[in-house]
Amino acid sequence: MTEKILFWNCCGGLTSKIDTIRQIINKFQPLLMFISESEILQSHDTNWFGIQNYELTLSHTIKLGKSRIVCYNRCNSGVKIRLDLIKKDCVEVIPVDFDGIRIVGVYRPFKLIANQTNETAC
Repeated sequence: MTEKILFWNCCGGLTSKIDTIRQIINKFQPLLMFISESEILQSHDTNWFGIQNYELTLSHTIKLGKSRIVCYNRCNSGVKIRLDLIKKDCVEVIPVDFDGIRIVGVYRPFKLIANQTNETAC
């Protein structure tokens, strides 16, 4: 079986799209699905975003109080989420190792954080 990796760019908020995301995952059963601009507040109950047979990983690499990129990965698939590889605070990343391949979901906000310029952002 060929594994599928999906990436939804500019989702515009996972909360309003969760039913569509569940339909996509149930239809295609991807190994991974990255979603950028997920806008999940770190205070949210993430159980609400759960999808059967999938684990949800949220980025916490920018100190804005919300995750801008998330990853659903199929349970018991051998995927290893490598959050220990994160080194920068200006980019949100979710590195994944699978079968000798590293896959990285990346999101860099286009808006600057307070008191930053394009030169100081990274």
